[in-house]
Amino acid sequence: MYFAVASVDAELQQAFVRIDDHFAQMRGEVAQIRSKIAEAEERLDAKIEAAETRLLTAFRNWAQTCEVRARGTSLAVREFEERLGMIEERVAKLERTPRNPPDLSPLPAGNLTQPKSVSSR
Repeated sequence: MYFAVASVDAELQQAFVRIDDHFAQMRGEVAQIRSKIAEAEERLDAKIEAAETRLLTAFRNWAQTCEVRARGTSLAVREFEERLGMIEERVAKLERTPRNPPDLSPLPAGNLTQPKSVSSR
């Protein structure tokens, strides 16, 4: 019986060695997977950063263009407001200036004159 127990112990020892080898192999594979995941994260971070940079650059360029347009529009509005102000001053001046109303009284009957004809030479 001792031989039977010894052979079982030897078989268990071999099984444990195979299990240990299997776990060691699995640890190696897990380490490789972790390494590949870390590399993928680094590549993904680099791609995200590049995309953010492109987006921010495009937005900045767009904003600069809009700012230039806004400045141009603002200048045109100021010029228009100046011209409008001058026109308003002229109209106000005309409104304040007294006008001689046209003489609408009827002409006396005896003083009707015919338009003078142009004499030819």
